[in-house]
Amino acid sequence: MTSTVGNVTAADAAVANSDQQNSDQHNSDLQHSGELPNASRHPLADPPEFLFDSDEKESRWRARFAATRVGLPDPARDEPSNTVLVSNVSGKYELHSWRPGSAELPQATSRKDGTTHGGLSPDGSQLWWFDDTAGDEFGQWRVQPFLAGPEQATEALPGVEPGYPAGLEVGATVVLAGFSDDDGSRIHLRGNETTSIVYSHTEDAGVGALSRDESIWVLSHSEHGDSRYPALRALSVQSGDVLGELSDAPGRGLNAGTFSPVVGDQRLLVGHERHGREELLIWDLATGLVTELAIDLPGDLDADFYPDASALLIVHTHAARTTLHRYDLETTALTCLSVATGAISGALVRPDGEIWYRHSSA
Repeated sequence: MTSTVGNVTAADAAVANSDQQNSDQHNSDLQHSGELPNASRHPLADPPEFLFDSDEKESRWRARFAATRVGLPDPARDEPSNTVLVSNVSGKYELHSWRPGSAELPQATSRKDGTTHGGLSPDGSQLWWFDDTAGDEFGQWRVQPFLAGPEQATEALPGVEPGYPAGLEVGATVVLAGFSDDDGSRIHLRGNETTSIVYSHTEDAGVGALSRDESIWVLSHSEHGDSRYPALRALSVQSGDVLGELSDAPGRGLNAGTFSPVVGDQRLLVGHERHGREELLIWDLATGLVTELAIDLPGDLDADFYPDASALLIVHTHAARTTLHRYDLETTALTCLSVATGAISGALVRPDGEIWYRHSSA
């Protein structure tokens, strides 16, 4: 944008004022007519009342769009009988509490624009959920008892300024919450009844993971200036000391997955794109060793640990279809699991070894 500084005469001002009045009148006419300048005009759509002559076919396609959708239940870390899931059974997407085997699905949140961002505390006693304003994704975390309704929700992190959510890890003894705003990114740590900022930067950053013993947390950051390809930094929860750095920048990113669910096992699953697709590696924070997993599958890979951390549940996506596999971390044996054909949008292994997954046959 350029500007010119000079003297303005009365005549110039009069002409400018006249031009402005004409412009205002033109814009007003456009507003009243509902038309935009140089806008293309298209005929109004005239959809038929019914698409099919067959009542059966008509009801089938309508049912597809009106069907209730239910997300994969997310269990509490230490109390898997308490889960939270997203469903539109109420007419909009909200969080619901659920206990496996129960026919009841208590609605936990109720907001005009719906609620989809939330999770349980490790013991399953509390539900954390993100509360924004009219769906703008800018807000604060709230917390309420499991099975309770939204009227019992309270501010989860009093004194913390609102922002866009940038990761949340709720432990038994600590909470790490990331936020971003116009000033950049900040990470808050709550422990021993106090909350403090343990990281801030003008570039994008967020909370990546928290170890099972809650002694290590992982920061996902773009201090190198490219948020498309984040790097990882492991830090001590207690001292704040940097325990390790991992980066594939520039041009490639790393995504923090989950830590091993075994206390004292500091292996972290990490997603990478070193070979042109989404693959996996393990970063052992106890030794610093980084091990790429050579998994012989052609598509993109995602994974989570089995409860004893001896294997990974692999979610493999290729040619618009998803398959599940068990990958033994000691023998590297890859076993294809029997699942329904289609697309799988989430999967997990229960403590008893049972596999849950969310599936669509479309």
